[in-house]
Amino acid sequence: MSNLRTILTRLVRENLHGPIAHKTDPAAKQKEQRPLSQGKMAEPTEGEEPEEDLDAHDPRWRQLFQEFFLSEHSDDRNDDLLFFVQRTTQLEIENGMEPVFVKRKVHGISTAASSEGTPSRHGSRSGRVTSVSWQQLLTVEQERNVLWKDTFFLNVIVQLPCKLTVAVYNRVTETHPVTGATKVSMTPTRKQITKRVYALPTKSRVDVKEAT
Repeated sequence: MSNLRTILTRLVRENLHGPIAHKTDPAAKQKEQRPLSQGKMAEPTEGEEPEEDLDAHDPRWRQLFQEFFLSEHSDDRNDDLLFFVQRTTQLEIENGMEPVFVKRKVHGISTAASSEGTPSRHGSRSGRVTSVSWQQLLTVEQERNVLWKDTFFLNVIVQLPCKLTVAVYNRVTETHPVTGATKVSMTPTRKQITKRVYALPTKSRVDVKEAT
């Protein structure tokens, strides 16, 4: 993403702020409860944002997302996958609903082109990405449930340029001639591969083979 500086400058000029972490610890949750009559406490209403996140529902987040990720002026080198953060309840999460869903941008010279056959995150396609309409990506219900501030910042992070370097090292064990102490060192070889990769809002262990 070559326009990161442009994005940050724009946020300062628009007086928009970064996202605030959602409070999940019991102490923080207790503070957010509001008193009712007869000494009862009310939970925050469903989908309610923390009070201090004043611009969470500002319509400019949706406009900025359109400008930097969907319009014809978006960075050509951006990945073709877009991540949308949706409003979910605790019950929906417990039932398996993911807080993030993924859509693919349309490539080619026409905004009405099909997204079928487009490459994965590890692939690329030549040609300018034209402006994409919301109707091509989201249903009316999906668009209504999107948290645009979280969605904007998630895609800013995902589109940051990252490089993954894989190298082969030799393990060398040296023994001190006097004390007999051993020392293990790693010596790099010429086998080294560097590729551009894209970040994902997921995590997995690399030291354990996942069951298929």
